Amino acid sequence: MKKKPVIEVRDLCKKFHVQEVSHATTFAEEVKNFFSFSGRSHREMFYALQDISFSIDHGESVGIIGANGAGKSTLLKVLSGITSPSSGSVTLRGTVASILDVGAGFHPELSGRENIYLSGTLQGLSRRDLRARFDDIVAFSGVEKFLDTPLKHYSSGMQVRLGFSIISHLESHILITDEVLAVGDINFQKQSLEKMKETFRQGRTVLFVSHIQPMISAITQRCLWLDKGKLIMDGPTNEVVNQYFFPRETTRAFFKPSPEKPVKYGCITCAGIRDDGGNILDRALEISHSATVFMEFHITYNPGTHLRAVLEVRTPKGFLAFVSDHPILFEQFDPQGSARAECRIPGNLLNQGQYFISLSLVAVSPAKIKLFEYQNCLSFTITDYNKEWVKEFIGDYTGWIRPKLEWNLRKISAAPPLKGG
Repeated sequence: MKKKPVIEVRDLCKKFHVQEVSHATTFAEEVKNFFSFSGRSHREMFYALQDISFSIDHGESVGIIGANGAGKSTLLKVLSGITSPSSGSVTLRGTVASILDVGAGFHPELSGRENIYLSGTLQGLSRRDLRARFDDIVAFSGVEKFLDTPLKHYSSGMQVRLGFSIISHLESHILITDEVLAVGDINFQKQSLEKMKETFRQGRTVLFVSHIQPMISAITQRCLWLDKGKLIMDGPTNEVVNQYFFPRETTRAFFKPSPEKPVKYGCITCAGIRDDGGNILDRALEISHSATVFMEFHITYNPGTHLRAVLEVRTPKGFLAFVSDHPILFEQFDPQGSARAECRIPGNLLNQGQYFISLSLVAVSPAKIKLFEYQNCLSFTITDYNKEWVKEFIGDYTGWIRPKLEWNLRKISAAPPLKGG
């Protein structure tokens, strides 16, 4: 017999009252507004969550994504029992451990040691159970040196490490974490992700909110996308992440100019981007995959000299990521004829993000003459779904290119002591 879901949410709504006040600038206006109906402040209803329904089975790892104000934190607070729903129902079949805010459940005047016992007790652990887990909690948090220091002297990162260490060592059925892990350093993020993976491998349920796409892709199998309090999409993580972070409208992988465009020296008849399988790209390109840009063009001018096909790749703000060109021998096709040029963009070259492609053909004789130019006629998006890559780095790289270069590491003998003063 199939187990009932560990979490069942049905028609969940959470509303708040937003009070609008009058904008009187003088005391006389304030008095007048007080006695007039139109000037009085009134309360408007705001829905943080609207008719949310879903269920989560035992052992599932589920990500929750959405823009700021989408309702993610409100949903987690309802699931954690911090706030109650306005309508609808939430059924939890198991114990819940959650960390939603930096320092949540901690007392700033108490030491780290005392806060471990305080927080663990609030989560339902006995003092005996806490003593049994104490050394593991401290070791994982990395705050041994500051264990007897008041928490108010801890950095936000230290508080997050301690809080996450406590909840991750509880034997709860459901583990809930908000964006707080982004406060920690890179090593702690990696350590935390591995701990959450271990958690759901043990058959426990994980709910995880993050704006960092590699984190979501690394540890969750399923994803909920919220927008303005509504559930937009619920499905496999890769599909939901692809739609949210890299919607299809950011990819324009085929271009055919209108025939009315005037032709002086030549023109593109069509251009496009193909994936490794030779198909027109229809979604975000995984960072390790290559893509081929092609353009078919017609020339009505014979420069009798060198031609160069030029490809420029730019960011949405117009910054040049790179440019590539290729010499074309005019003898390869008949004068006033057509040709096709292709350029392969290798995988592991560009960073995550959206890019625009401009195509042109330049005659050098010796002055440069642009036979034609089509700016931003193609666009594509690169994303990183490689979960193993997360073991090397968490979060976004800086810069526009992100080549996977060859490195070599070898052990050498201990360096001799430095001489001199």
